Amino acid sequence: MIFKGCALSSRRGEGRGKTDADVVLEEIEVMVRRRYVPIVGREKGRFLYLLARLARASKVLELGAAVGYSTIWLAKAVGLGGRVLSVEVDEDSCREARENVGRAGFSKVVEVVHGDAVGVVPRLEEVFDLVFLDTDKGDYVQLFEPCLDHLRSGGVLAADNAGMVWRYNEMAKKDRRVETIIVPIGDGITLSVKK
Repeated sequence: MIFKGCALSSRRGEGRGKTDADVVLEEIEVMVRRRYVPIVGREKGRFLYLLARLARASKVLELGAAVGYSTIWLAKAVGLGGRVLSVEVDEDSCREARENVGRAGFSKVVEVVHGDAVGVVPRLEEVFDLVFLDTDKGDYVQLFEPCLDHLRSGGVLAADNAGMVWRYNEMAKKDRRVETIIVPIGDGITLSVKK
């Protein structure tokens, strides 16, 4: 069988009504057509959701929440018994992310922290199943090591915008502690699995 594309369907089954999270995701998608907000988009959002499910992630660290779009996808994946810690450097975006996460029904799952990931991540004490790196691209190289420090063996480090972070990609590909591949979805996601 030949597959001619990798579009990922977001349909959750016939006859099911939309959840609060589905409604909020759609509202954010409409909003970003009116004003520029960097979100991953539906295809990558669905990919992150499936990636977290495949990794059996119950604890996720997200670096770069923007308005909480990818955060909600990750929260859907871990479910009400899971935890998503999201770090966002912009105070207004942080506030908006919290509001969107709350409207989506995940205020008990998600903690959105205001701060610079470079300063926050090294001080964390938790270990995560999945780390999603989508903050300032100039910080990716500096964040690689602390992200690995807080990732369990077998956990996944997913770095968005692979086409913009060549130095990071080379570092990840050469590091023997991880196995790395770039997935060509959107402008690419660099996936590294910790050995």
